[in-house]
Order: sequence, then C-alpha cells, then structure tokens
Amino acid sequence: MRSRLYDLTALSLPGGLVSLPALREYQLAGVNKTLQTVHSRSRFYAGRADIPPAIERLEQLADLPFTTENDLKRGLEDFLCISPGAVARIVTLPTSGSTGPSKRIGFSDGDIEAIITFFRYGMQEMAGPGMRVMIGLPGTAEYGVPHLLATALQTFGVTPLPYGAITDFDAAARFVCQQQPNCIVAHPVQLLGLAAHMAQLPTPTPAWPQTVLLTGDTVSPHLLARVERGLHCNVFNHTGSTEMGYGGAVDCGCHQGLHLRENDLFFEVVHPDTGRPVPPGQAGELVFTTLTRTAMPLVRYRTGDMTCLQPATCSCTSPLPRISPPWRRAGGRLRVGGFELTLPLLDDCVFALDGITDCQLWIKPDDTLILEIWTTGAGQDLAGLPLRLQQTELLQKLAAHRPLEVVTAPPGAPPPCTQGKRLFRAFRA
Repeated sequence: MRSRLYDLTALSLPGGLVSLPALREYQLAGVNKTLQTVHSRSRFYAGRADIPPAIERLEQLADLPFTTENDLKRGLEDFLCISPGAVARIVTLPTSGSTGPSKRIGFSDGDIEAIITFFRYGMQEMAGPGMRVMIGLPGTAEYGVPHLLATALQTFGVTPLPYGAITDFDAAARFVCQQQPNCIVAHPVQLLGLAAHMAQLPTPTPAWPQTVLLTGDTVSPHLLARVERGLHCNVFNHTGSTEMGYGGAVDCGCHQGLHLRENDLFFEVVHPDTGRPVPPGQAGELVFTTLTRTAMPLVRYRTGDMTCLQPATCSCTSPLPRISPPWRRAGGRLRVGGFELTLPLLDDCVFALDGITDCQLWIKPDDTLILEIWTTGAGQDLAGLPLRLQQTELLQKLAAHRPLEVVTAPPGAPPPCTQGKRLFRAFRA
C-alpha cells in the first residue's frame, strides 16, 4: 500500500492527482506565498535584497541565504508574521552547543491543525481504528507533542495511552503488560532498553505490540533490528523537529526510507560546506522552507541534520522523494586524530552487540577516551562485552589515535537515553 503521506500530499494537489511535476508546481506556489509573507511581515526578512518576494523556479531557492538557529536567537518577535495575540503555542529550545539565548518557535491555530493532520496520516502507517497506542514521550503541556499526537489518534478511532518518557524500564514494562498497547511511540534507545528489560520478565508478556515508532533521535539499523526482535513487532522510523512543526518524514511499511511531509515543507539536501544542493544518494545537510506556516514562516532553515535523498522509487509505488534516517551533525561527530567519529558509526558498532542498551563517550583530562556502556540481558556474557567492543574495527581505529578504555556503567547508574537526545559531549572526568 502506498505511503499515507502520498494520500496527505494528494489533498493539496488539483484533483488529488499526485505526480512530481504537480507537487513541484504546488511547492513553488507555497514557497512564493512564504516569500511574500516574510517580505512584508517578518522583521528579520523584510526589506532584505537577498530575499526576493518571489522566484520563478524552485531551483532559484538555492541562491537565497540560509536561516540558522543563531538567527532564531534574535527573538521570536523578529520572525512572527502574525500578531502576538494570535500565537497559540510558543516552544523554547536550547541552541546546540550554546549557553546563550534560546530559540523560541511560535505556532498559530492553523499551524497546530497542520501538525495534527500530519500526525493523523503518519500514524495510520502503524495504527488503525480500535487500536491502542502508548505515547512514551516527555511532556504534558497542551499543544505539546504527546497532546497533539493523542488528539490526532482520536480522529481515526485510536485510543491514546499517555505514559511519558521511558526512564524506568521496570515501570514501563508493567504498563505495557497491563495496558497491552498495539503500538508504542518512544525514543529509540529508551525502547531498546525497554525491549531488553521485557525479555527478562519471568512470565510471558500477555500481548506484544504489533508496531513501534522510533522518534526523537538517531536510529542505528542494528538498534532498530534489536527492538524489532525484542518486542516481536514491526518497527517504523520518524524524524522531525520543533522548527519543522514537529513532523518531518516517516517510514512506510516497505521501510525503504522516510517519506517527506511535502504538503507543508519544501526540503533540500545541501553540501554542509558549500551550501549547494547535492544529487540523490549523496550525503548532505537537510534544509527546509515552510509552505503553509502562518505564525513563523522560515526560509531555507538549516537543520544541522545529515541525510541523503533516496535515488530509487519506494516499493510502495509512491513517486515522491524520500530521505535516509538523519543524524545530528552538530554534537554528533568528534575528531580523534585524523579520524572523524560520528554518532551513527559509534551506534552501528555498539548496538550490533546484543546486551548493550546504551553508551556514553567520555574524555579524561589526559585525553584518554572512555566508552561507558550499559548492559542487560539473560544468558549472555555481559562481562565480556567491553573486550568484544575493543576488538571491533572502529574502536581499534580510535585506539590508534588516542588511548581508549571500555567500561561498564555501575549498577543503578542512569543511562544517557533517560536524560535527553544523545550527542557527543566533551565530559572531562
């Protein structure tokens, strides 16, 4: 069956006929509407010679300047295109690697409705009427992600089961056994920890979830496969950000890349240094321009996430572009001598070993690298995991540039996955 985002896109196109030329024509009109709006109403964009009120071809968008998170630190008021009283929701976010001003993102009622619509279509990939969905995400605020997701689920007959962030695996396992959700939505490593914990339960789980949605962080293929095996379910992937309006792209049942939210956003993948678009199959930074946003439209916003456009058509037969699962460039890479370590490289190495549920890289004052791992599992040689890791090709490369130790976290130590998004941080013990 075609991606549900294909159906969502069809709602925006004349006659509901989806083709790439029709989509690009719609997106060009949306980009020009955004340019006209920010040119006349946004304090940040208005009157700038490098931001025209319209373009003739989407390719011309690549000649326009980027908007960055440093720009957003100027303040919400510089970007608002509606009156402050018409803002329905304001989200404050820290900026990457910065202790300075935070980013503030505003949404109108119409922007909120667009988010709910995206969630409604995206979640239909993995849930249907009569099913129950456990929402293992942090936050209880009105118009926060859990609230909006619950609202979207109810529109097509699904019962939301709000839970919150999965920080206590035993409590979360009891919740799953008692409530028996058909689907679970949560952060990737938190779900891996839950899956590993549930595998050790003394009595069989009454009913395993049928599907799982991983969201909010980088997803290693090995992690995804282990969640799938551990929870006996079909695993989907999602990426998004607050700047995008929470939703950005989601897996379909074919699992051949993430289908983009093309009706609300125009995406580019650009070279991180030159800023020029790169061809499908080549890695670059994900950039987007809003098409329908009213409160705070953004032109060519740099996400800091690395991805690539998939060159082939998805087996679901949707002709629309897809991306590979993104990873965070800022905070997601570390230069070790002449070798660049990225979070996906480390995750692929660490999560390939059953028994490891999380990790954290530390740097001692003498520049020794300490890779701390969290382990769980029944009938496994957990004590031998540090040595097995040290013998992997990746860690041997790291050890060739800098002293490296692998240690197991002490019992009861909270894993990084319970403390927010996983990034490289230069902790000095």
